[in-house]
Amino acid sequence: MADLGGTAIVPTAAAEGDLVKESTDASFVADVIQASRETPAIVVFWAPWCGPCKQLGPVLEKAVKAAGGAVRMVKVNVDQNQQVAAQLRVQSIPAVFAFFGGQPVDGFMGALPASEVKAFVKRLVELGGGTGLDEALDQAEQMLESGAAADAAQVFAAVLAEDPANGRALAGWRRPSSPPAMSPRPSSSWPGRCRRSRTTLPSSRPARPSNWLSRPRRPARRPS
Repeated sequence: MADLGGTAIVPTAAAEGDLVKESTDASFVADVIQASRETPAIVVFWAPWCGPCKQLGPVLEKAVKAAGGAVRMVKVNVDQNQQVAAQLRVQSIPAVFAFFGGQPVDGFMGALPASEVKAFVKRLVELGGGTGLDEALDQAEQMLESGAAADAAQVFAAVLAEDPANGRALAGWRRPSSPPAMSPRPSSSWPGRCRRSRTTLPSSRPARPSNWLSRPRRPARRPS
């Protein structure tokens, strides 16, 4: 699953499986050369007995999945597939090559710290012209339409962790939230608001004039 800013989001297991795959000498052209014309690909030459390969593999996979589909990872076992490794003059493993447009554009040898691996993937994502965030936002909006507001909110929050100024994510993050509860007391701007918890109905008697107390009263007549 994709990990944006510490929050896991990804569409489906099938989509996740497409991000990292094994390749062979026979399928390398289709898996890397042709595929990289649409989406950048990172090729890792490795072997089961290679200690640094075991160290680098999970770190690189995590960085690739965090890109949300903007880049893919292809693994080649050099014990079983030596032809492509020889063509690329791989002399030690792990050996990592970045392909874009059908050509190698970057690479490194050996295991690198997680920060450098993340920076490597980021450069390739930028070269490919995408971050994967748009796909995540499309997915979150589909969740909203289907009524999965809580899941959509998690995706929007994950995108904001990666890109805090993303206006589309900000707008979407507010949408799934529950509306604030209405106050039982009317707003102060409401004309003639009630100051008590109960509502007093108007009297049916006509209102007395405001100066009725100040009017002189007639003396009572004494009986004759």
